[in-house]
Amino acid sequence: MFLTPKKLLLLLIILCFVWLLNKFCFELRYIPSGAMKPTLIENDRLLVNKMVKNHKRGDIIIHYVPQIKDKRIAYCKRIIGLPNDRIEIKADDTGKSTVYINNEPLDEPYIMSQFDYPPCNEESCGPISIPEGSYFVMGDNRGNSQDSRHYGTIQKKDIIGKVVYRYYPFSRHKKL
Repeated sequence: MFLTPKKLLLLLIILCFVWLLNKFCFELRYIPSGAMKPTLIENDRLLVNKMVKNHKRGDIIIHYVPQIKDKRIAYCKRIIGLPNDRIEIKADDTGKSTVYINNEPLDEPYIMSQFDYPPCNEESCGPISIPEGSYFVMGDNRGNSQDSRHYGTIQKKDIIGKVVYRYYPFSRHKKL
C-alpha cells in the first residue's frame, strides 16, 4: 500500500495536531504508586487537562517537585491548601489526624484513613502559611505519600494540569 503525497501530508497534519494537543491541551498519565489510594490506584490511566488555570481545593493535579530536576518525574496529588491559607494538621488522643484550613476542620471523605498519618513536627504539620501563587498538596493515602509535608508547597508554575478523567481500567472509568 502506497502513501500518496496527499495521504502523507494528511498524516503529517494529524501528527502535528496530536503533538500540539499533547503539548498544550491534554496529556495522558498513569499512576505508579499507591499515594492516592483509594481514589486512584497503581496503573490507573488518566487524562490531564493542561489548560485549567484556576485550581481549587480538592482538585487532583499532576505537578513537578522543584527539588527534583528531572522533568520526567511528576507527582499526582490533591490540592489541600490554596494561596494565603493557613494549614495545620492536628492529631487527637485516639491518633486520628485532622487537617485544619484557617482554623476550620477540612471534610475529607476521599482519604484512606484519618489514623494513618506519619508523626508530625512543626515543619511538616504546621501551622503553615501558604504563600501567594503556591499550593499545599497531599496524597489521599496519607500514611504512604510524599507530598507537601515533605517537600513544601508547590508553585503554580510547577502544576502540569488537573486530572479530569480515569479512562483505564475500563471497569473503573470515571470523571474526576
